[in-house]
This record gives sequence, structure tokens and C-alpha cells, in this order.
Amino acid sequence: MRTALAECEQPTTALNWIRNSHSSRLLAGLAATGRPLTHDDLDDLARAGDRGGCVGGNRERL
Repeated sequence: MRTALAECEQPTTALNWIRNSHSSRLLAGLAATGRPLTHDDLDDLARAGDRGGCVGGNRERL
């Protein structure tokens, strides 16, 4: 992903995605936990269905 963003032909497009995208906030939240991502985490996010989501057994908010 880092490579794709760095090589984007339109840097403004990449910056807008980073600033405004729910997906980029979700990925940042997952990375910020500092622990390996599991399929269970992704399943929890899919079941949560809201834009905040929860990760892991301790239900950390993203």
C-alpha cells in the first residue's frame, strides 16, 4: 500500500484519501494497536457494521 500511495500519479489524490477516507482511518487504527492483525479482528469489524468498529477481544475502539 505504501508503494502504491508513494507512486500515485496524482499526489493530491493520495493525500485526499489519507485525510478523508474511512479506510485510511481504519487501517491507521489497526496499525496503532501494535499487535498482529487476525482474521477474528476483521470478522469483528465486519460484524460491527458501523464506521467505528471494534478490534480484538477487549473491544478496543478504532
